[in-house]
Amino acid sequence: MLNTPLFDALMNYSNNKYPYHMPGHKFGNNVDLDLMKLDATEATGLDNLYDADGIIAQAMELMAKFYKSKHCIFLTNGSTAGIIAAILTVCKPGDKLIVARNCHYSVWNAMILADVVPIYVSPEYVNNCVIGCIKAHEIEIALMEYPEVKGAIIVSPTYEGIISDVKSIKKLLGNKVLIVDEAHGSHFILSDIFPSSSITQGADLVIQSMHKTLPAITQSALIHICSDTIDYTDVIRSLKLVQTSSPSYIMMGMMDYIRGYIEDNLGLIQSTYVVSLLRLRKQLHELDNLVLLQNDDISKIVIGTIKITGYKLMEWLEQSYNLGVEAAFPSYVILITTMADTIDRFDFLADALTEIDVKLTKFTDIEEEHELPNATHTIGMSVREVYFKEHCEINIEDAANYVCAQNIMLYPPGVPLVCIGEVITARHIELILKYKDKLKGVRGQNILVVVV
Repeated sequence: MLNTPLFDALMNYSNNKYPYHMPGHKFGNNVDLDLMKLDATEATGLDNLYDADGIIAQAMELMAKFYKSKHCIFLTNGSTAGIIAAILTVCKPGDKLIVARNCHYSVWNAMILADVVPIYVSPEYVNNCVIGCIKAHEIEIALMEYPEVKGAIIVSPTYEGIISDVKSIKKLLGNKVLIVDEAHGSHFILSDIFPSSSITQGADLVIQSMHKTLPAITQSALIHICSDTIDYTDVIRSLKLVQTSSPSYIMMGMMDYIRGYIEDNLGLIQSTYVVSLLRLRKQLHELDNLVLLQNDDISKIVIGTIKITGYKLMEWLEQSYNLGVEAAFPSYVILITTMADTIDRFDFLADALTEIDVKLTKFTDIEEEHELPNATHTIGMSVREVYFKEHCEINIEDAANYVCAQNIMLYPPGVPLVCIGEVITARHIELILKYKDKLKGVRGQNILVVVV
């Protein structure tokens, strides 16, 4: 018998769980492709992603037309590669860039590589510490203080499905570049019930993960060039630095197929998935002890918990109903729906949550603190400089005035209390000690700092 623990675990999981998480194909539901037959290389007639002038170029042109961007480039190392390439394309060493504090960690990796100086802006919060949008006013304040910035990078939609007013933000930026991490928004194209893509709202560069909310395999993503400010060859040059020299033809071929399938079956998708999704949300609105939190992207089912933690709800869904959950937080869970879901699956989910809701009638409300941890932040060292400096662990209570060597994240809301390169203050220490059990980046009683 083969000794294949990972393979066996994956087969067992896919055979016994139904996923309300990424990837969006839901274990191949509604996708009938022999993927091994797509696994090719830059053979005769199959073009080359980084010098495309044949079928890959044609497929990317069709994708750009589909999404209404000027150019589209396939990514086979996920949105991470696209985000890093976007920043490398826009910024030179020492340039300043407005950065939303709720950005993906790949933005900090890009700042290390490009030696970019971040000018941070913070998102608002909704529904008890759920990350909200970046207000245009925050961008305006940053521009007034740092008019020399090259542009801005924001996340829209957020993990929980909240969008920012991209059009207003771009109007403030003028000819400066707006990069939007739209990793969770590739499905917006399916229906007007979803928000408008940043592609059509004025962004210059937009990065999407087709594997998150469409039926593509993991790491399948796109970078869209949406304005004449960005040169296609510059983006390709940056991608060569951070993406594999052997891009997956399985991913590229599947992304091409999904685009073609949606174009030919959009009416069917809208009459099945979209209608069923609206029906599901109507059912979930009737819950008493669980709460369907409101968001802009209604494909994200965000269930707020009042009488149990989000972690307990995830445990019940997974153990009692064999439903895979995308993410759990102290006061809510996230479930991802896609066009691969069916009405039967939605009915099962609604029944499961209704049963849990009835069970919770006998429970009492959890008293939970929802104070937003505010602090003043000062950059003491560039992100790149921190990366190449010597680091050490130090007791939290002794860390005042040291430069933080890694992001210290509070969940929720998923925004750093202290970012890499920022000076740790007495207020930071107070917050770290208070929220220690909800933090990432804290090792027991220690945090990582730059050696003086």
